Amino acid sequence: MNPGTATIIDLPGSISRLALKDRALVSKIFDVRSSVGRLIYPENPEVVKGYGQRDQVITQKIIKVTNKVTYEGALFNELRSRRPFQTREKIDLEAELNKTEGCFFCIPKAYYVTPGDSFLVQGRLKHDTCFTASNPGKYDGYHGLIIFDDHSPFTFGDFPDRLDCAIEWAREAQKEDEEAIYFFFMWNCLWKAGGSIIHGHNQMSLSKGMHYGKIEHLLKAAGDYEGDYFEDLYKAHEVLGLGFVCGGGRIMAHLTPIKEKEVMVISRTMDDVKSAVPKILECFYNLGVRSFNLALICPPSTIFEGIPDEEVERWKDLPIIVRIVDRGDLMNRTADFGAMELYASSVISSDPFRVAEALGKAFDLKETKSSINR
Repeated sequence: MNPGTATIIDLPGSISRLALKDRALVSKIFDVRSSVGRLIYPENPEVVKGYGQRDQVITQKIIKVTNKVTYEGALFNELRSRRPFQTREKIDLEAELNKTEGCFFCIPKAYYVTPGDSFLVQGRLKHDTCFTASNPGKYDGYHGLIIFDDHSPFTFGDFPDRLDCAIEWAREAQKEDEEAIYFFFMWNCLWKAGGSIIHGHNQMSLSKGMHYGKIEHLLKAAGDYEGDYFEDLYKAHEVLGLGFVCGGGRIMAHLTPIKEKEVMVISRTMDDVKSAVPKILECFYNLGVRSFNLALICPPSTIFEGIPDEEVERWKDLPIIVRIVDRGDLMNRTADFGAMELYASSVISSDPFRVAEALGKAFDLKETKSSINR
């Protein structure tokens, strides 16, 4: 299916037009339902005029998608992207992003004055594009920073070196505590995504005992699934035109995104991740995304040697997973997360089919399709 001819609002129709086996596969993982919201048009149309034409407003189609394995859910209504905001900042965004005066992380000073990690011989690691520091307000016993040499957070081509630096940091930490084997890599880009400092930086942590709760939940859900969950998850996206292959990595415009434009990468090698992620971030940037969250999880044996056999077995079906999500307009003070996202289901105004279309152009989908069909 060509994502350019489909929309999320027509998802039930798209599924019904699939071949029987493909329809069964999608239905094995996803519950898809549509509903209609109706309202009485107000006497003062100024109240709702930003949402579109009268007919679009008084009758609205909503698509509810629930992952029956993980119970992630999303409610899609494109009209929500048009809702008015009254709390837009009046700032020169480019000037704000380029301002280096008073920046804690601008080198060379940051290299010497930021906290170091006690388990490293010189307190930090230095790579070609970045260096490490210890996070002064820690999430976990091992929690560090990757500080970019560049002030700008938008130097996406350097992602592979920064990920390598984070993995080296984790391996050094694990030498101090061999039980610390659960690696988590994250990127909170700018203030809408929880980044407190403009200067480009990533974070990484290392935990022990078990991984973080949501990751353990995913591992259990995938383990309880009848079949290869991640293989089927990808194929369900692929048959709808929302998934494609890049090298050995598989990329999906996620059907149950946590928020706008979420993309998921699954791979068995870090090299494929390093190849795919910069292209996805460039695609996001070209779509106007300036603030995003990125998270990477992987089985312990992906980066550490000597992992106990029982842990290798427990994680054997989990690939390397990267999730990247748009966090909204930097000029808008309104938060994109509310009670629905925190406690019920994500409410989404972007269309995964348009995200897939943009990704296809970024990755040259014509070439990618040939690798899928081999």
